[in-house]
Amino acid sequence: MSKLIVLVVLAAAGVFAGKYLAKLALSVADARVRKLVDTSSRVLQYGVPVICFIVLAFWTFVSIDAGHVGVVRAFGKVEPTPLYEGLHTVMPWKEVQQMTTQIVKHESKYDAVSIDIQAVHTVMAINYANRPGEGAGDLPHHRHGL
Repeated sequence: MSKLIVLVVLAAAGVFAGKYLAKLALSVADARVRKLVDTSSRVLQYGVPVICFIVLAFWTFVSIDAGHVGVVRAFGKVEPTPLYEGLHTVMPWKEVQQMTTQIVKHESKYDAVSIDIQAVHTVMAINYANRPGEGAGDLPHHRHGL
């Protein structure tokens, strides 16, 4: 969403700066300088919004890597259908977070003391993976063990 706001502000700033330069060009006496300022105003008025629109068009494409699922959020709300591997189009105000569906290993080391004061050292490992077909609403919060 912040990208969209920045582009709109940039396009509006380009239009207003172009209009200001167009008014300024009318007060310039020298013909060459007037033509230069007038050309600059047209570039700002029309070029900056066109460039912002082109950048916005490219931001609508999202690529999801293999072994990942895209979780789509619009204004903080998670959409129920995930995006699978490949190229997708997403509205600019939506955000996509990639989450792995591959098996992930988590290891932790623990130390303890037994009843007869013997040191016990353990290493625990948990393998887990997200299940992509269970709904994108569950992915950010729940992990299912294997």
